[in-house]
Amino acid sequence: MPEEETRKPFRFPGSSGRTVPAAPVKTWKVLIADDDEEVHVVTRLVLKGKQALGRSLDLISAKDSTQCRAALVADPDIAVVLLDVVMDTDDAGLVLARWIRTELGNASVRIILRTGQPGRAPESRVITEYEINDYKEKTELTHEKLWSSVVTAIRGYRDIKTIQQSRAGMQMILRAAPELFKLRSLKLFASGVLTQMISLLNSGKDAALLDVSGFAAAVDDHRLKILAGAGKYLDLAEADLPGRIGDPGLDLLHDITDSGGMEVRDGRMAACVTGLRGERSVIYIEECGELSDLDRELLSLYCTNVSAAYMNMGLYTELEDRLDEKSALVHEIHHRVKNNLQVILSLISLSDRTAPGQALEGVRRLIAAMAVVHDRVSESPNEERIDFESCAVELAADVAADASDDKTVPDVRVESRGFILPLEKAVPCSLLIVELLSYVLAPRPWTGPVALRLDGDQSGRRTVLVTVPGKGRAGAGDELELARNLAAQLGGSLRESRDDTGSSLFVEFSA
Repeated sequence: MPEEETRKPFRFPGSSGRTVPAAPVKTWKVLIADDDEEVHVVTRLVLKGKQALGRSLDLISAKDSTQCRAALVADPDIAVVLLDVVMDTDDAGLVLARWIRTELGNASVRIILRTGQPGRAPESRVITEYEINDYKEKTELTHEKLWSSVVTAIRGYRDIKTIQQSRAGMQMILRAAPELFKLRSLKLFASGVLTQMISLLNSGKDAALLDVSGFAAAVDDHRLKILAGAGKYLDLAEADLPGRIGDPGLDLLHDITDSGGMEVRDGRMAACVTGLRGERSVIYIEECGELSDLDRELLSLYCTNVSAAYMNMGLYTELEDRLDEKSALVHEIHHRVKNNLQVILSLISLSDRTAPGQALEGVRRLIAAMAVVHDRVSESPNEERIDFESCAVELAADVAADASDDKTVPDVRVESRGFILPLEKAVPCSLLIVELLSYVLAPRPWTGPVALRLDGDQSGRRTVLVTVPGKGRAGAGDELELARNLAAQLGGSLRESRDDTGSSLFVEFSA
C-alpha cells in the first residue's frame, strides 16, 4: 500500500537550526477493488501522477472482498472505491456496496461500480437497489472517461465531507456553548474552553489558555498567566511558561495580543478572546495544521461564544459580589435595628414601676416581637425569607411569661409547618401572633393549653390559628382592633369559630 503522507522539515527563522515536522501532505485515497491484476495495472497507469482539486491520488489495491473490507475498516478516509462486480463471487461487488452503506455505515465514500459482464448486474436494477454513485462497463472506460469519473466522485466526496464537518462542528459548538455559560469558576471555564477547542480542531494535546493582560505592553517581561493547560502545559509553573513556549510561540502570542483575531503560524494556533472590560486571553495550541475556510468560520463562531461566556462570567461574578455586599449591609442594618429595639426594651424595663403599666407592657411586647424578627434576619443566610418556626416558639414563650402569675405559667403549644414569609410580612405577622396570644391569655385562671398553629403550602397560602379550649376567650370587642388591622395589612381578615370543644381565632392570607 503506498505511503499515505510525506513530511518535510521546517526551519524557524533565526532558530539556529531548530526544525519541526511540516504538516502532512493531504491526498485523495482511491481504493481499486478488482480480482484482475491487469485492471490494477491499467488503472494505476491512467491515474498515476494525476492531481484532483489540488491533491495527488493515493491508490490502494484490494484483490477480493476480504481485502476490500479490511482496507475500508482500517482507513475511513478513502474517498472513492472503483468496485468490480464479480470477484471472489459473482455478486461480490454488490454485496460489498450494501455492506459499506449499511454495516460499515460509510455514507461519504463514493462507489463507482465497474463490470465486465453487464448482463449479471443490469444498470437499471443496480442503480435502483444499491446506493452506488456511478455505474460503468469496463469496455466503455477510456482513459478520459475513467479520469472524469474519478474527479467527479472526488468532488462529490469533498462536498459531502465539508457538509459533515460543518454539521459536526456546529453540533460541537452548540453543545459547548451552554456548558460554557453554566461555568462560574474561572478555572473550570478555562479548562472547558481548552478542552472544547482541542476537540474542535482535532489538534495536538499541548495547549494552554493564557491571560495576556500584562503581556502586550512589555513582551520582554513575558507577563503571561496560565489559566488552564493540557499536555506539556498541564500544571506548568508560570515562571517556566516562556521557556516552554519558545521564541516563535511568544512572537505569535505577542502579535495576536496586539491585533486580536486568530492565526496559524509554524504549526501553532493562537486565537484571542476579549473579556467584559477589554481584558484579553489567548487560546494557544501546538501541532495545529492549516485551517480551511470552514475551520476558520467554526473557530470564529466558537470564539464569539467564548467571549460572550467570558463576559457572562464577569457579569455573574460582579453581580455575586454586589449581592454579597447587599446581604452584608442588610444583615448589619437588621443587627443594628435589633440592638436599638433592645435598648428601647431596656429603657422600658427601667421606667417607673408606678406608672400605668398595661399600655407600657403592650408596647414592650410589640417591640420585643419586632426584635425577634430582626434577630432572625441578622443571623440567617437568607434575609429575603423568614422561617417562622423558631420565631413562633420564642414569641409564644415571651407572651406566656408576661401572662404568668407567681404560681403558674400558661401552657402555649406551638406547631409550625411550611410557614415561611417574606421580610415585609414577617414583622406584621409577629405582631399579630403576639396580639392574639395576649388576648386569649388575659383572663385567669387558664382552663387548659392554648394552641398556636402556623400552616403554609406551596401555593403561598398561610394560616395563623389560635385555639382556646372550653369556654375561653375568643373574638370580642375593641381589644382585638389592632389584630384586625394587622390581619388586613397582611391581606387577610381575622375570623372566629366556636364548637363544643373550644373556640378559635384565625387569619388566612397569601405570602
